[in-house]
Amino acid sequence: MNITVTGNSHIELPFMMFKQLLEYAKAFEYLDEFKARMAGQPDEFNPVCDEDEFNHPPIGINPYIDFRVMHPVKQALRRAKGTAARNDVMDFKSHRATVFNYFERQYQRIAARFTTLRAIINREKRAGGVFDPLQPFQRLSPSGDDAMLHKMMQANVLLVNYKDSFERECPVKISANMELCKTKLDSVKSGLPREIMLRRIDPHIAKEAYRVIVRDFTILCDHLDEQFSEIETGREDLLKFDIPGTNASLDVVYHINVTPRAAPGPVDWTQNSP
Repeated sequence: MNITVTGNSHIELPFMMFKQLLEYAKAFEYLDEFKARMAGQPDEFNPVCDEDEFNHPPIGINPYIDFRVMHPVKQALRRAKGTAARNDVMDFKSHRATVFNYFERQYQRIAARFTTLRAIINREKRAGGVFDPLQPFQRLSPSGDDAMLHKMMQANVLLVNYKDSFERECPVKISANMELCKTKLDSVKSGLPREIMLRRIDPHIAKEAYRVIVRDFTILCDHLDEQFSEIETGREDLLKFDIPGTNASLDVVYHINVTPRAAPGPVDWTQNSP
């Protein structure tokens, strides 16, 4: 696609806007194979990494498009890609709003669970707390403080809730596809880092190996925060190629409301909370 811009003209380029939208959408997907096909087959608008770079073995099925149904986000992304290829700014913005608004409920859920979890981490990342940076784990032992153990378990429940919030939101037809593919998907997911770390925590609880529980907790928390940070960055960049002020007077069908990011940054487990 060749577009010539002359002088000091300000124009909006839908193909650049689409790439930002696609990056945002992909940030919600953890499995690389599904991420690579979110907007259809790879092309100049939808580049894809080599299969060797996938974070899992090939799956061979895709519940978001198989069985003659398609996820609304995938459908809207394909339409957005088509309008971007035609350089149709307004039609593109309509499909962009569809994608953004579909993800918004899940984004708010992730942000809320992040905030709840981060609050207990900050509260316990102090002297004498569960995540005490200077003397970690000292009160979490088989003969330790039951109240401290209970706090650790509360944090673990919130961590699992946080992890679950990253599961893609789907309409009933796609959820049915997920059930049909469940055995294969569970097999693939079982080898991913976040699932492995969660499986390690339960036997450590039974063994009262609290030092290891805290270690795995912090690793998994950082892993999830990394994905949330990708979502936040994609969200912030959604309007990167929009001309400032051009969307204010548009009909609501084109509007997206990008709020300030919820995540202030990664946890520094080596420093006390302020």
